[in-house]
Amino acid sequence: QFNDHFYYSFCINAGFNAMSDIPGLFLITGCLYLVLVMPSKYRYAALFGALYGFACLVRINYILLAPLFAYVLWKKFEYRQLCTAALSSVGAFLAVFGIQLVCNTIQFGSPLTFGYILHYTQNIAPERPAAGFTWHTFSKLTHLRYLFKLQEE
Repeated sequence: QFNDHFYYSFCINAGFNAMSDIPGLFLITGCLYLVLVMPSKYRYAALFGALYGFACLVRINYILLAPLFAYVLWKKFEYRQLCTAALSSVGAFLAVFGIQLVCNTIQFGSPLTFGYILHYTQNIAPERPAAGFTWHTFSKLTHLRYLFKLQEE
């Protein structure tokens, strides 16, 4: 018998969320392709920003790729065009991803507080996702112990 609770718990604890990885990777690969082959025009920078915003809606972790994309755009555009291209790209990103920020503000009171704070509420405070990275979970090697099956869920 397939135990879907165990499967999804395993995927989450192993670093995958088991549902948005494939479409998210498709979108971020599309972003990378677009930023590499697009002409140096503002509308393409805006298109890239919108696609990147949608990719970040699918997987918020892709926000960590922003410095890479900023570097590629910096190299692609001439210096005098760079500010306008950056503004069009960031504006399009915020037009798409801003929906999430508005929802966060309405639901949790802050645009940077995401729904992950509702996960694992049975854990003690420093072990909840709402706490972010803590030395408490790091020192206990919680996730490594799980991956190496040194603890059972």
